[in-house]
Amino acid sequence: RPGGRVVLAELGRYSLWAAWRRARGWRGSDTWKDAHFFTPGELAALLRRAGATKVRTRSAAYLPPGAPSWLRARADSLERRARPLGSLGAAFSLANGEVHHA
Repeated sequence: RPGGRVVLAELGRYSLWAAWRRARGWRGSDTWKDAHFFTPGELAALLRRAGATKVRTRSAAYLPPGAPSWLRARADSLERRARPLGSLGAAFSLANGEVHHA
């Protein structure tokens, strides 16, 4: 709606999560056979084409429940160090923007 925000988030194109799902598609999974995973820049382009403004992007890591305590304790530091890699290896790609028209 006008004056609102829109957020797109999905598995990161270059993540192990997406690679695993692509492999399932290659092995015949109907759910994943036509899957396409976007980079944050591609998500941003979709929003801009739809008329969103003030578009921002981000990539994010994900630690599943049960991750070792040593990894959880270092997660913030590891993510900061990985930021120069952009979306390479990130679990999620995100883009958000403002909507000004219906």
